[in-house]
Amino acid sequence: MAQEKRVLIVGGGVAALAAAAALVEHNSEKARRTQTSFAITVVTSDDIWGGRASSWAGGASRNRYERGELSQWNFAHWPPEVPLNHGFHAVFDETTYVNFWHTLKLAGMEPERLKAETLISNGHEILVHEAETAHVCRLQVHDPTIFPYPFNSHLAKAAWEVFRHGGWSLPEIYSFGVKVMLDVCARKDFDGLAELDQFQQISFQKWCRDRGVRASIFDKMMFKFLFQGTYIAPNTMDAASALMGLWVILRDVDAAEWFYINGGISEQLMDPIARFLQANGVTLQLKRELAALRSDDNFNTIHGCELHDIEPTPAPRRTRAEAFDYYITTLPLDSAVSVLTHSQLKSSAHTLLDGFPDIRTLVNDKRFADTAGTVNLQAWFQEPGLLSDGGSANGDYRNVIAGLEPLCVIVDYKNILPMYADDSRRFPGSVLEINGSLQELQSPEHYGYFECDTRFGHPHEARTIEFAKAIMIDIAKRYKFEKLQKAVEREAFLDWPDQWPSRQPWPGRGNRLPPFLWKNTDPYNRFFVTGPGTLQYRPWIWRERYPDEYLDLRPADYPGPTGYPRNLFFAGDWTRNGFDIPCMEGAARSGRMAALAIIKSAIGRKDPTADPTKPEETRGDPDYIQILDPR
Repeated sequence: MAQEKRVLIVGGGVAALAAAAALVEHNSEKARRTQTSFAITVVTSDDIWGGRASSWAGGASRNRYERGELSQWNFAHWPPEVPLNHGFHAVFDETTYVNFWHTLKLAGMEPERLKAETLISNGHEILVHEAETAHVCRLQVHDPTIFPYPFNSHLAKAAWEVFRHGGWSLPEIYSFGVKVMLDVCARKDFDGLAELDQFQQISFQKWCRDRGVRASIFDKMMFKFLFQGTYIAPNTMDAASALMGLWVILRDVDAAEWFYINGGISEQLMDPIARFLQANGVTLQLKRELAALRSDDNFNTIHGCELHDIEPTPAPRRTRAEAFDYYITTLPLDSAVSVLTHSQLKSSAHTLLDGFPDIRTLVNDKRFADTAGTVNLQAWFQEPGLLSDGGSANGDYRNVIAGLEPLCVIVDYKNILPMYADDSRRFPGSVLEINGSLQELQSPEHYGYFECDTRFGHPHEARTIEFAKAIMIDIAKRYKFEKLQKAVEREAFLDWPDQWPSRQPWPGRGNRLPPFLWKNTDPYNRFFVTGPGTLQYRPWIWRERYPDEYLDLRPADYPGPTGYPRNLFFAGDWTRNGFDIPCMEGAARSGRMAALAIIKSAIGRKDPTADPTKPEETRGDPDYIQILDPR
């Protein structure tokens, strides 16, 4: 007789949506064969889908304001129609983001249609401004391959452009190319990356130094962009993750192609996945959060949970107890720790966190306390062409400029996204987004400099706006964006022509929109867990037993099992999933792995999941969904 198991997936990001879609895939294709199906519930504390890969309308996300993620002045000033993005988002093609694209395909979004209607290709071009030469290094690496791999033309063309405009000497190019690029490209397939684990205790910068890479390269903007473009400095990223990331984009020409999101990523990619899930019987619940898990007397099994309904403050939260057969948490590190800490046995002083020595180490070890001080700045201007470089031979910068300081990436969406270009009334000028890391913001004295949780009229409002303006003026002066500097100094921001009831005018500026500044500077709200030594402490999807050295880190009288509770699984780009890079593919892969682990457990496999760094034991088995590797 067929059995139906209840599954709770906590979180609304890529990992959660991919896990739910994988279980739907099982229900539609393999439930009859295995006599097992799943009733799936997905809950998120947010009011939109996408998690960190999300977007929202400026005046629509009251929930984000209530949680302190958006300040009141931002919420009050921005029109409901103006799209804001949770950082800069792009996706690689389907040879690299294989599990992410597979999830999109399940939801009916075909790659070619997406590329024609929703995604904007940047080809294989990256513009990197090198301060030493005051030139833009235009890496147009879309030439067809004409040399034997790995000596192919896209690498040769990139090296030539770096030499010509990037300020790199021939010895520097030889040093980086031979010591790093050829070492990475020599790994022919995804399985060959397993040996990189031996480098996870050191930073990528140290890995380079140990192999004789010239120290002068570390100051080159191209080198910095490879890592600060993902908000991570090369001295705070472990070598194993960095080398895997380089392999992803260097292994062939097609793998290097990437796409901007044409408009909001939630609306264009995440919402269609959510609609697909709902159409296939998945229960989707926004504005609900997991407060705690309830276990038996020895934490061996999770038998229930407490879910909070998020209500507008100051209304009290309603808590409901519910029970499921399996639980997948896709929460980021610190949110997951909060849940595990509140999951306590009535008959014991221990919490569920005591049973996870790896996660406890990530949280408590001072070596892993730092996080990149990330900043995302979005501004709308009346005037077009603000990224003109003063009429030099390089011409105007018309898409992405990388390798800038203090923030490394600046985009003028007006030039690349039709959603802005087609509406001259509302977006007549420049639509700028600036991203990167500000390491100095990690120090405690900066936490209060521009706080998210402020109120309209609070002194922090003016300080935040001035901070945003100072960043733009700094960049404009450094790189001679004279039009941008003058526009910021005149506060020539977009003058929104319409009124709407809830809008509070920017004091003294009429209908002009102030720059929007979003930041993550709190070390207790870590977005990326990539520091040297962290990889070994990232949780697996599931563990039957910890190694003895991990068990020794537990409290001596901990009553729980030697591994995880048998029905609790982890997912997210910060978990060990084999694609250990903080990106949407890492999240999608981990979500599918968690779903596969549940399927294997439900149909009677003794080992719910294998070591994520090794090939899956179920590859090619018709009873199971498949985890896909980059090809």
